[in-house]
Amino acid sequence: MPVFVGQNHVPEYDPSHRGNAAGLKKVKGKCEVFRLQQDLQAWNIDGSSSDKLYKTSWIKYWEQMSGSGRRRCAFTTCNSNAELGGHIWIKGHSSRRGVWIVPICKKCNYCENENRKRNAQGQHPFLRQGTLVVRTEYTDDMASAERRVSSCDGDPMWVDDYDDYLEYDEDDWERQCEGCSDDISDRPPNHSVCLNCYHSRRSSGGGDTSKRSRGRRCEGCSDD
Repeated sequence: MPVFVGQNHVPEYDPSHRGNAAGLKKVKGKCEVFRLQQDLQAWNIDGSSSDKLYKTSWIKYWEQMSGSGRRRCAFTTCNSNAELGGHIWIKGHSSRRGVWIVPICKKCNYCENENRKRNAQGQHPFLRQGTLVVRTEYTDDMASAERRVSSCDGDPMWVDDYDDYLEYDEDDWERQCEGCSDDISDRPPNHSVCLNCYHSRRSSGGGDTSKRSRGRRCEGCSDD
């Protein structure tokens, strides 16, 4: 059943439900296209209905960007044909910096489909391994929309202003390289680029070389 907005209860955050930062891999030569390396928890994004494209559809956009044809719906429990490009929040790989267009069927894209909403108990639906997903903008309407949450046991969960605690916890966000958009979530917090881009900048002479020369080095092999 839907979970209504209120102030009475704040659920305890369970870090075991966080997404794996290694679960997505960028497709070579396509900076906004990634492939799922494993099944990942995901759900439909509220407030996405106003996000329209000019003279095309999101599924055609997904086909153009990914270079792939639509096949079956990307949700693991559905074998229907993919007909639409749905706006999807992939847990551990989405933030206000971007969400995902995913090929799904009409039924799974329906806003009132309880099985495709974020789940109050953390038993979220999954996208299947191998799916190609295309990054797109997280709009103001998505940020301000009322959150529709399903509850598998029928008990209401009250979230109100603490809604962001589950859906937008900063520790759950993927950090990306400023150079190539690769995931750098496992790098130190002060790092803004991956090792490949870091070394590429050094070899090309870009940036502040005086600062780069003082980088930390492995005592054994001198790697960064």
